[in-house]
Amino acid sequence: MRYTKQGKVVFLTLVLLLPILSCVINVQIAKADKTNDWLNFRYDNANTGHTPSTGPLTNNTKWSYTTGGIVYSSAAVVDGVVYVGSQDNNVYALNATTGTKIWNFTTGGDVDSSPTFFDGVVYVGSYDNNVYALNAADGSKIWNYTTGQYVIASPKVSNNVVYVTSADNKTYALDTADGSQIWNYTTGAELGSTPAVVNGVVYFGSADNKTYALNATDGNKIWNYTTGNCVASSPAIANGIVYVGSDDHKLYALNDTTGDHIWNYTTGNRVISSPAVANGMVYVGSWDNQFYALNATTGTKIWNYTTGNKIYSSPAVTDDVVFFGSIDGKVYSVNATDGSLVWSYQTGGYVGASPAVVEDVMYIGSYDGNLYAFGITEQFTVTFTASGLPSGTSWSVTFDGTAQNSTTDTITFTDVLLGTYEYTVIVTNYVATPASGTITVSDADVNQPITFEFDWWTQFSHDNANTGYSRSEAPLTNQTLWNYTIGDTVSSSPAVVDGVVYIGSWDNNIYALNANDGTSVWNYTTEGGVGSSPVVVDDVVYVGSRDDNMYALDAIYGTKIWNYTTGDDVYTSPAVKDGVVFVGSLDCNVYALNATDGTKIWNYTTGDWVSSSPAVVGGVVYVGSCDTYLYALNVTDGSQIWNYKTGGFVADSAVVDDVVYVGTTDGIIYALNAVNGSEIWNYATGSSIQSCPAVAKGVLCIGADDGHVYALNTTDGEQIWNYTTGDCVWSSPAIAKGIVYVGSHDKKLHALNITDGSLVWSYLTDGYLISSPAVANGTVFVGSCDGKVYAFSTYPTYTVNFVETGLSAGTSWSVTFDGTLKSSTSNTISFTSANGNYSYSVSTPSGYSSSSQLSGTIQVTDANVTRNIVFTKNTPYTPTTYYDLTIYVTGNGTVTPTNGTYIAGTSVNLEALAAEGWTFSGWSGSATGTENTTIVMNSNKVVTATFTQQEPAEYTLTILVIGEGTVTPTNGTYTDGTNVTLQATSHEGWTFDGWSGDATGTNDTVIVMDANKTVTATFTQDNIPEYTLTTLVVGEGTVTPANGTYPSGTVVTLTASNTEGWTFSGWSSDATGTQTTVTVTMDSDKTVTATFTENPEEEPEEYTLTILVVGNGTVTPANQTYQEGTTVTLEALSAEGWSFSGWSGDKTATANTTTIVMNSDKTVTATFTNEVIPEFPQLLILAICVIAMVAVATVYKNRIGKLTHK
Repeated sequence: MRYTKQGKVVFLTLVLLLPILSCVINVQIAKADKTNDWLNFRYDNANTGHTPSTGPLTNNTKWSYTTGGIVYSSAAVVDGVVYVGSQDNNVYALNATTGTKIWNFTTGGDVDSSPTFFDGVVYVGSYDNNVYALNAADGSKIWNYTTGQYVIASPKVSNNVVYVTSADNKTYALDTADGSQIWNYTTGAELGSTPAVVNGVVYFGSADNKTYALNATDGNKIWNYTTGNCVASSPAIANGIVYVGSDDHKLYALNDTTGDHIWNYTTGNRVISSPAVANGMVYVGSWDNQFYALNATTGTKIWNYTTGNKIYSSPAVTDDVVFFGSIDGKVYSVNATDGSLVWSYQTGGYVGASPAVVEDVMYIGSYDGNLYAFGITEQFTVTFTASGLPSGTSWSVTFDGTAQNSTTDTITFTDVLLGTYEYTVIVTNYVATPASGTITVSDADVNQPITFEFDWWTQFSHDNANTGYSRSEAPLTNQTLWNYTIGDTVSSSPAVVDGVVYIGSWDNNIYALNANDGTSVWNYTTEGGVGSSPVVVDDVVYVGSRDDNMYALDAIYGTKIWNYTTGDDVYTSPAVKDGVVFVGSLDCNVYALNATDGTKIWNYTTGDWVSSSPAVVGGVVYVGSCDTYLYALNVTDGSQIWNYKTGGFVADSAVVDDVVYVGTTDGIIYALNAVNGSEIWNYATGSSIQSCPAVAKGVLCIGADDGHVYALNTTDGEQIWNYTTGDCVWSSPAIAKGIVYVGSHDKKLHALNITDGSLVWSYLTDGYLISSPAVANGTVFVGSCDGKVYAFSTYPTYTVNFVETGLSAGTSWSVTFDGTLKSSTSNTISFTSANGNYSYSVSTPSGYSSSSQLSGTIQVTDANVTRNIVFTKNTPYTPTTYYDLTIYVTGNGTVTPTNGTYIAGTSVNLEALAAEGWTFSGWSGSATGTENTTIVMNSNKVVTATFTQQEPAEYTLTILVIGEGTVTPTNGTYTDGTNVTLQATSHEGWTFDGWSGDATGTNDTVIVMDANKTVTATFTQDNIPEYTLTTLVVGEGTVTPANGTYPSGTVVTLTASNTEGWTFSGWSSDATGTQTTVTVTMDSDKTVTATFTENPEEEPEEYTLTILVVGNGTVTPANQTYQEGTTVTLEALSAEGWSFSGWSGDKTATANTTTIVMNSDKTVTATFTNEVIPEFPQLLILAICVIAMVAVATVYKNRIGKLTHK
């Protein structure tokens, strides 16, 4: 069996925490009176696992302590301290009452061994092969003993001797004082069983299938008993009987004196758990998932209890209850008499450790890395402490159903019992972190810090879940705070962060506007219209454009950080989470981009445009496509988790409480399970939906093309109310303070009561309202197709003026007020704000100082505020000039003084002191002269003092060689006193025979170079036998080299060369292979045969002769096929009245008989001419000539006639 660490499910598992067994049974043992302390694994040296303590009556968790690894180790509990090991390599000492750490000691490997406490010392084993003795008070090491393999068993201490087993097959007896070995005993296989020590006998099991009993004094074997498989279980001794489990599925009862078999009980699988003995019963767990109670005398089963998985854990037993763990992750408490369940507790991992019980508390470890303490606790207080809220701000906490309000920074709940409780934090205008959760109270008062941040509207529909819900105050009237004219359609939805409104326009720009007064902060121009809504995270604005790009801009200055080009318009609004930007494009893709540099992490391709803005919640990206599907994608790699097919283009979705709410152009609003995409409910409106739902407190609000705004119950989709606007509603609602804000194509912004849908107020703009409103700091912001951005607020605003005096004309100064920075060369800088408490800071220009308060807070209360700042011009001064002197040394010596800083003009005397054997040779850099020189510090100076070593005597070493060999090193020159090691290396067939001259002895000798030396190395030749190589040839070819004689060991390379028409086919006899070269080692006479095979004759190629005839005649021969190279004689025979006029094609000639050679396919044409009738062209020429002659004659005649007439 393998006891490797990888296989902790073999022997280790088998052994499973051998260090973790703890049984529960009362047995009489020859031992001291029982104590409530749990001193070691299995409670006592007899491994009974039976304690007089009562243990916990419920599964109430008193406390838990998280280590850095799996806790296999079982605890020892002494004097209010818990000692336990962990697979994070540490041994821990914890306060038994509170679970706080007292100390830890780090070993070189996992600590699965269970600690043993004895006389102020903790003894424990480790996977680093050591047994440690640690001071129980502070964890300092007293000693350690190294075995040959890892130690997972737990030590036992008796009569000042530590007994422990190791995976090196041995059991050790060590002196408690210094860890020195007293004796060891070797078994036939690895050991992980924890020994029991009773009445001078050491009992343990081994992977060699045996249980051993050794004399505790000298380690001599008393007896051993062989089971059917390895024994990882630790034996328990009670009433003269040894109880031990085996991997052969059995629990054995053996006579403790002789090892004779008394009885055995067979379970359904391995028994690694160590038995506990009490109340006349034996208790033990098995890998068959069962926990057994057997009659200790007869082995008959009394009862069994079924768990959900294997049992490695060893039980602990009180008089009434048995405690143990299971690989199903639970800790169990069962009635010791009948096996009925008292209680159980689910941990976060397997429970292979064994319990320790002290008084009314039980301690046990788990794979989840925790050590748990179960027991009764008192009542405590839970205090919630706020940070980030301005003084006097009201907030409330609901804890376990009870609500409290406060305007201070704490809310306290008293008389809280141990347990886990739910809480919720409520505040206006701020986001609480955590806003809700659970608190576990375990043996101490609890302080829960709550951090508050102002609730800005950071992106489309407020947040990554697209809830459209803000905790901000909201305006109750349509009072316009300001509007800003852009000049082109604004369908982008605003983001509002740190007092700045970010919004896009179809004029290709992204704008940053002051949220208080609408003044422009900056704008950035893209190459396309911006319908995408910005998202602002960590001072970066992320926004898409119809120029196909996704942009990242500096939120303060508007400068571009990066852009990423997709394959089409980016109309969708991005979401940013954990450093990743998620955005869709009309190129049908969803992209995940690195938020820092814009590099693509992944993309997912849908079947059509992606104009839906993604929601990102809990590691999932939810996004719709015009291919009618809503997709759920893994945020890490973009892989599809699920998709849901709708009946139309899919709009933006909101995700709340594991439900995805989304509308589509099929007019239906869907509620889907966010985990698997299954439909929960749907609601049909009157027409297409392009609005994103807003969800708050169980109500979903959404607009539709039928001009209605719908409010639905999020649980079942039932309509609560609907409100009719004057045109279709593409705008997505925003919810704040019980009011739903939404735009419409009727050019109005509508404010509706969320309870009944009644109109609170509306405002008419000059264009469609496609933009979705944002609510922040009591103000509603929205864009309109009339080219304006509007801000509505119930709150009046006031001016805060900072007025300076003392600066020279044209001097720039700046003020940061409520996070907004303004600079000016005039004497006044102004800000607009509502009532509130605001921080500010004033920067001091270079060359000025100020006694005014340059930072702090300003309270605005129903009036303008002026803060006067007085600057004073600083008087210039001339500082003292200092220069640095840097000293370097080359060689061996010193310079005084060393490096230093001097006032300008100081004269510094330098002195160079050479070390023994060295001589000062001069200065360089900023100094010259002899050993003593002076430099003036009128600048930074660097000086180097150079020292030269005095030359030692040198001697020549001459190497001579007789025979064949080499000597290293060869001839050379060496400094006096150098030791030179000479090494002789003989050539093959030669042997080094010795040194002579100035060296003697065998190889590798050393000489001291205290004079010129000559050394001769002599090599003698070995007697080498010779062998004959005979080469034979079958067929036609040659072999080189041919026959010859070679010294033994010679490697001969043979090469076969074929004669033309023959092919080499292979070697035989003393060489094999088909390559033309082969090697033969001459360690005997050798014969090698090379075989050549004659090549088969090739069939000659055939070619076709094609005969064509023009005119009337014949050619012989006619068309025919000939072998390559054939000479064919052609004869042309003309018909009567025809004559042969020549050959053409692949043969040209005029004689009627000719020849042609057939070296390719050939075509030849024979032409015959009619001897009687001229061809048509000849007749035509003749006719033309006659006509011409007649014409000439006629002209001539006419001319003669005219002349005669005159």
